[in-house]
Amino acid sequence: MEKYLIKRKIDTEICENNKKIAIYAGVGIAALGAYFAYKTYKKIKNNQEEMQYIDNENYEINNLRDDLEDKELKEKIDEFNSRRISSENCEDAEQNEVKQYVDSMKEDKENVNINESEYNKEKYDEYDE
Repeated sequence: MEKYLIKRKIDTEICENNKKIAIYAGVGIAALGAYFAYKTYKKIKNNQEEMQYIDNENYEINNLRDDLEDKELKEKIDEFNSRRISSENCEDAEQNEVKQYVDSMKEDKENVNINESEYNKEKYDEYDE
């Protein structure tokens, strides 16, 4: 009987110890899981913020490039238009003056003397071998 009581007492102690060990192990594993989940969440959140920041920077850079291109294009257009004679940019110019200017340009174009003999030669014929 003593043997039986000792065995029963040892079994109950082992069972209680096993329960404690299982509880502590479960708490430890849960704590580790929560820690890694927190770290992963923070890393994902930081990556999302970095991607959003990069996207915003790229958007701003593209807008600056577009603005610069628009400014350059506007400058070129203004320069081209400033060289033109029209009643829009030159209030003193009347329609007759503009027509006279255009006609004189046409006459100059028609009266240009082109020496065709210069253009008939091939470039390579001018060089010695």
